[in-house]
Amino acid sequence: MKKVDMSDSTNMMPDRCAFCKIIAGQTAVDKVYEDADVLAFLHLSAVNKGHILVVPKIHYNGPTQMPPGEWGKLMTTAAELAAGAMRATKSEAYNLLVANGASAGQIVPHLCVHAIPRLADDGVALPARSVEFDNEAEKRKVIGKIRRRMEKKA
Repeated sequence: MKKVDMSDSTNMMPDRCAFCKIIAGQTAVDKVYEDADVLAFLHLSAVNKGHILVVPKIHYNGPTQMPPGEWGKLMTTAAELAAGAMRATKSEAYNLLVANGASAGQIVPHLCVHAIPRLADDGVALPARSVEFDNEAEKRKVIGKIRRRMEKKA
């Protein structure tokens, strides 16, 4: 899979976005659900049967660009679709996953939620590994930076 440079604004243009082309009907997919705000379709490279991509019809690169109300609707819709996929595939559980940025595995620079039906022995490993801080000071420093960022938003 080719990684996309998310800082390159040409990759963020809706006319070049694979998901925007799907939303516009220029690329065929197996649609699972559609309403005025959201489109959901089967993932072409599914990790399990019933793996659905849930995308907003408005182009957003990532979740922090999306207004909170729209984010809430997207996640609620994704959870409902995941529950339906779980029942349809006789799975035991599901994951909702958002990859934000190339280093996180985002291939298409358009926000999407992966709704993945799961079985205990399906071979999909989440979380992939566990990482610990080197020491308490490092942990406190990271927590402080996150808190300061959140305070700026308030």
